[in-house]
Amino acid sequence: KIIQLVEHFDYHGHCCLVFKLYGHSVFDFQRKYNFRPYHIEDTRHIMYQICYAVKFLHDNKLTHTDLKPENAYL
Repeated sequence: KIIQLVEHFDYHGHCCLVFKLYGHSVFDFQRKYNFRPYHIEDTRHIMYQICYAVKFLHDNKLTHTDLKPENAYL
């Protein structure tokens, strides 16, 4: 799922995007479970969602410049 853009603004020549905060991030989930490894099924599901989102961006000639667990929501 791709979250909806709330607003955007320019900050010293950088385009900043604002999104509504949804659920828990992958990092929140990791922290909650003391950074134990995920089950392989959960890992596949998370990676599929991330790859799907990145493909959507690529297909629309967009780039995610801050892809990390804190920015991936479950």
